[in-house]
This record gives sequence, structure tokens and C-alpha cells, in this order.
Amino acid sequence: LNAVGGTSCQLCAVGWFQSNTGRSNCTLCPPGKYGPSGGLARCFDCELGSYSPARGRTTCSQCVAAATTLTVGSDHKSACKCESAFSCRQNCNRNQENMICQPCQPGATCRARTPPIPQSAD
Repeated sequence: LNAVGGTSCQLCAVGWFQSNTGRSNCTLCPPGKYGPSGGLARCFDCELGSYSPARGRTTCSQCVAAATTLTVGSDHKSACKCESAFSCRQNCNRNQENMICQPCQPGATCRARTPPIPQSAD
């Protein structure tokens, strides 16, 4: 990298970033984001279905099978919710640790994340 006045530029390490020019330090990626490689000018939001609970993460943690997050950039496993055709069967309110999402059985409906669309009566 460029060296000016005997000082060399150092790339930020993975999990760190620096968005400004001429700074002498890097910043840890905040919760909900990750830094997969060194030399980043910004950190990336965790995608849907994942979360990053701590600063300086290089990857995001995945929600359990059949669960997702409602937004990108989630910072806690409690953001993981069962997908619309599934319902939570275990550990639903305890920090989602070992949460199990199971498909809704025939003859039953799952609670939707949004109110259902009213059907017109003909």
C-alpha cells in the first residue's frame, strides 16, 4: 500500500472496517453486520435468516431450519421466527435456543406474521 513520510498503510483485519481516509485505526463491525475480509470500507448487513450478536464478527449465525429473520442486519437470535408455513414447537420464548419449527399439519393453519387478507363474501 502507499507509504507517505515513512508510514505505511495497513489493511483493517477481518471483522474490522474504516470508512474514512487518513485514519490511524479501524473499527469493529457492529452487531447485525459482519466483515468477511480485510481492508473493508464498510461492514455488510447479515442477510435474511441470519444474525450477528457481537461486534467484530466475520460471518453471521444462521437461524434454525425453517426459521428466518424479518429484516436484514439482525443482531440477536431472538429475531429468528418460524417461516409462514411452520409453527414453533419447542423453546419458542426462551431466546430461541434450540428452537424447533415444524410444518403445520393438514387441517390446521399457522399463525401468520401479518394479518390475513380478508376474503370477500359472495
